[in-house]
Amino acid sequence: MIVYCGLRHFYIHHFSPPHPDSLYILTHNNQTWDFSPELKDLGFTNQMSLSTVHYLNKPVHIIPIQLGDFYPYTEEWLNFSLQYTNSIEVEYPHAWYLKLPNTGMCEQFFHDFAQRLQIQDMGGIWGGGPSKLVAKLAAHNLHHREKSNIVLPEQTSEFLNRIPLDRLPLPELDHLLKLGIKRIGELANLPLNELTAHFGLRSEALQKIGRGEDLIPFQARKIEEFHWEMDFTTQSDLLRPVVYEELTPYVRLGVEDLAQRLAFSKKTAQGLRIMAVPPEQEPSLMKRTLKEPTNDPRVLERAALQLIPVGTVKKITLSVTKLQPEPTVQLNIFPNRSVRNILPKQLPAQIGISIPRRERILEMWKELFL
Repeated sequence: MIVYCGLRHFYIHHFSPPHPDSLYILTHNNQTWDFSPELKDLGFTNQMSLSTVHYLNKPVHIIPIQLGDFYPYTEEWLNFSLQYTNSIEVEYPHAWYLKLPNTGMCEQFFHDFAQRLQIQDMGGIWGGGPSKLVAKLAAHNLHHREKSNIVLPEQTSEFLNRIPLDRLPLPELDHLLKLGIKRIGELANLPLNELTAHFGLRSEALQKIGRGEDLIPFQARKIEEFHWEMDFTTQSDLLRPVVYEELTPYVRLGVEDLAQRLAFSKKTAQGLRIMAVPPEQEPSLMKRTLKEPTNDPRVLERAALQLIPVGTVKKITLSVTKLQPEPTVQLNIFPNRSVRNILPKQLPAQIGISIPRRERILEMWKELFL
């Protein structure tokens, strides 16, 4: 089962506005990617022309962004998702896919994801289906009540026959609408030769879309590092930088979290990196290479405590690097030679005791004939 997750107003949430009292529209490649939530109350949507903002009677700034600047903020959500699976494909900084083994896991993930969104005071969408396409359509078109936004394989055809075709950014959309095709599922019902007559080589791709199949299969990202981060100035019980003595229990907490994720992923780490941000100073970076790859929290904790700075810190990031597969435990199928198996005393032979040939033949005769 594939799961799609998306965060609403992700870019606005992590955008530093030069004019706090203004409204913003963030664009990428001349397309609207995010905007201040207040603009929605004024009737603005992603599909509107940017010239519309001149009639909103409010100061609105249009700012182009680079998506690469926002990927670091995605790590927190990917680390949350890694508690459920290692199979994650990132689509954009605000959206990603997961592959989970069954619908029960999907329901549990959706429940936890919704709770985390509430804690972070953010909005989001989620959906599940047999493919990335169906999962994304479910997230955008179904109500978010854990179970109701999962489309099972046997429900895919009926589901796609309900979704309007214009929900997909197809280059052939206008041509398809003129042919009377209004729903996504209708693409699968058209004969291939008829589609080929209109769309040529694209006909097979359109039929796959109509069946809810992915044009590009799920591709799990390769995990190269795990991170744990804490900003002490935003923690409700602190709201200030901490000194070395206060930092130790938080480092232990971070190391335990990293060790659990390593063990869950069946990986070990041979590198440890700590980035500490002092108040009003440049961040300091400390690295260490361990003698042996490990996921033992005690080993990682000892290394981390030797690296953390002595001064005041307002934010710290722990990272385990140089990940390797966890070594397979080889079971010993041979008995330990130092252990002697003592036979019961009632048997006619004991280890270290020889019996006459006559008695051996007699015992063999008994086994054969009695």
